[in-house]
Amino acid sequence: MKRINFLIVLISLHSCLNAQIYFKAITGYSFSSNPQTFQSTEIISGSENVYVSKLRNGEGLNLGLGLGYAFQNNFSFEIVSNTQLLTTQNISIPQRDYGTINNFAFSGYFGDIKYVNSIFQFSPQIVYNIDYKITKFYLKTGPNLMIVKNNTQNNYTSWDLVNLEWIPNDLVMETNTRGGICIGIQSSIGIEYQFLKKINFFIELLSVNTNYKFKESEVVRYEIDGVNHFADLDNNGHSKMDEKINFSHFGFNLGLKYVFNNKSNNN
Repeated sequence: MKRINFLIVLISLHSCLNAQIYFKAITGYSFSSNPQTFQSTEIISGSENVYVSKLRNGEGLNLGLGLGYAFQNNFSFEIVSNTQLLTTQNISIPQRDYGTINNFAFSGYFGDIKYVNSIFQFSPQIVYNIDYKITKFYLKTGPNLMIVKNNTQNNYTSWDLVNLEWIPNDLVMETNTRGGICIGIQSSIGIEYQFLKKINFFIELLSVNTNYKFKESEVVRYEIDGVNHFADLDNNGHSKMDEKINFSHFGFNLGLKYVFNNKSNNN
């Protein structure tokens, strides 16, 4: 029994000594796989115009870091964290001067929208590698933890009917929305090529499936005709919310992998 325990300890030590710790620098781009769609409709003198707009959540330039631990049996454990840049979206839906039109009706939003997501993702993953000389193919998957903060700025004209006359009011409203940590799934398939003893180049396709729940909203700017009306808001612009938004996305990543204790030419 003592011999068996001793052998188990030796095997474990050998595996640890031959395991490889590696570090990754990652960039790439993701595309929204399920954009949030909204529709605006206007009818002027019997003629209908429909505008369909999309908010592409989860889309942007990926920038991240990874840390992994590779075992001898073609399996690795990897932790990847990343954020997204270039997430700003600008949408403009044309507004009419309804004061000059006699017969009209409209529904939905008309005006300008500036929509920005700040995203942080953290994903522990299991990696399966298939080695072929100085190239390896891999599959990896694991839970994806996401935190999002959204900033939306609306700039539009509101119309009030006063003494049978339509009066325009130019409004600017800026809102921050946020939530807690949501959990989805991240998966990737990739190829890795060794071009220096300790440095590999990799490129991969990735998919993230997740819905994010926003829990609170805060109006940080509210102006009417250029005048600050923030004091007119209830609860200082704070409100609770319970809205799930699809942040699923797909894309590609590429980067460099540095292996700290590489003892062979194959990795």
